[in-house]
Amino acid sequence: MLVIRNMKTTIDLPETLLADARAAAERRGWTVRVVFEESLREFLQKDETAKQAGTFRLSHTIVGGDVAPALSFSEMLEMTNPGRLPE
Repeated sequence: MLVIRNMKTTIDLPETLLADARAAAERRGWTVRVVFEESLREFLQKDETAKQAGTFRLSHTIVGGDVAPALSFSEMLEMTNPGRLPE
Protein backbone atom coordinates (compact mmCIF):
# COMPACT_ATOMS: atom_id res chain seq x y z
CA MET A 1 0.00 0.00 0.00
CA LEU A 2 1.37 3.40 -1.02
CA VAL A 3 1.41 5.96 1.77
CA ILE A 4 1.87 9.59 0.79
CA ARG A 5 2.89 11.89 3.61
CA ASN A 6 2.60 15.63 3.53
CA MET A 7 5.48 17.73 4.78
CA LYS A 8 5.23 21.19 6.26
CA THR A 9 7.78 23.81 5.34
CA THR A 10 8.22 27.54 5.65
CA ILE A 11 9.00 29.72 2.65
CA ASP A 12 9.63 33.44 2.41
CA LEU A 13 7.52 35.06 -0.33
CA PRO A 14 6.89 38.64 -1.38
CA GLU A 15 3.58 39.85 0.05
CA THR A 16 2.24 40.67 -3.40
CA LEU A 17 2.91 37.14 -4.66
CA LEU A 18 1.08 35.60 -1.72
CA ALA A 19 -1.80 38.05 -2.20
CA ASP A 20 -2.02 37.06 -5.88
CA ALA A 21 -1.97 33.37 -4.93
CA ARG A 22 -4.76 33.93 -2.40
CA ALA A 23 -6.85 35.80 -4.98
CA ALA A 24 -6.33 33.05 -7.58
CA ALA A 25 -7.28 30.42 -5.03
CA GLU A 26 -10.45 32.27 -4.12
CA ARG A 27 -11.47 32.70 -7.77
CA ARG A 28 -11.16 28.94 -8.30
CA GLY A 29 -12.58 27.86 -4.98
CA TRP A 30 -9.24 26.33 -4.05
CA THR A 31 -7.03 26.64 -1.01
CA VAL A 32 -3.71 28.45 -1.29
CA ARG A 33 -2.08 25.07 -0.62
CA VAL A 34 -3.68 23.65 -3.80
CA VAL A 35 -2.48 26.68 -5.81
CA PHE A 36 1.09 26.06 -4.63
CA GLU A 37 0.87 22.30 -5.21
CA GLU A 38 -0.48 22.73 -8.73
CA SER A 39 2.05 25.46 -9.53
CA LEU A 40 4.93 23.31 -8.31
CA ARG A 41 3.68 20.29 -10.28
CA GLU A 42 3.39 22.42 -13.44
CA PHE A 43 6.89 23.81 -12.91
CA LEU A 44 8.35 20.33 -12.42
CA GLN A 45 6.54 19.03 -15.52
CA LYS A 46 7.93 21.91 -17.62
CA ASP A 47 11.39 21.28 -16.17
CA GLU A 48 11.18 17.58 -17.07
CA THR A 49 9.97 18.43 -20.58
CA ALA A 50 12.82 20.91 -21.03
CA LYS A 51 15.32 18.35 -19.74
CA GLN A 52 14.04 15.78 -22.24
CA ALA A 53 14.08 18.35 -25.05
CA GLY A 54 17.71 19.15 -24.22
CA THR A 55 18.72 15.54 -24.88
CA PHE A 56 17.33 15.59 -28.43
CA ARG A 57 20.08 16.05 -30.98
CA LEU A 58 19.67 16.81 -34.66
CA SER A 59 21.85 14.83 -37.03
CA HIS A 60 22.56 18.02 -38.95
CA THR A 61 21.27 21.55 -39.03
CA ILE A 62 21.21 24.06 -41.84
CA VAL A 63 22.29 27.50 -40.63
CA GLY A 64 22.40 30.30 -43.17
CA GLY A 65 22.57 27.81 -46.03
CA ASP A 66 25.50 25.86 -44.52
CA VAL A 67 25.29 22.49 -42.80
CA ALA A 68 26.26 22.85 -39.15
CA PRO A 69 27.41 20.06 -36.83
CA ALA A 70 24.83 18.20 -34.74
CA LEU A 71 23.10 20.52 -32.27
CA SER A 72 20.87 19.86 -29.30
CA PHE A 73 17.41 21.37 -29.33
CA SER A 74 18.45 23.86 -26.65
CA GLU A 75 21.54 24.86 -28.67
CA MET A 76 19.36 25.40 -31.72
CA LEU A 77 16.93 27.52 -29.68
CA GLU A 78 19.82 29.58 -28.36
CA MET A 79 21.01 30.20 -31.92
CA THR A 80 17.58 31.31 -33.10
CA ASN A 81 16.58 33.16 -29.89
CA PRO A 82 19.81 34.31 -28.20
CA GLY A 83 19.43 34.91 -24.49
CA ARG A 84 15.89 33.53 -24.26
CA LEU A 85 15.09 30.34 -22.43
CA PRO A 86 12.17 28.22 -23.66
CA GLU A 87 8.97 28.50 -21.61
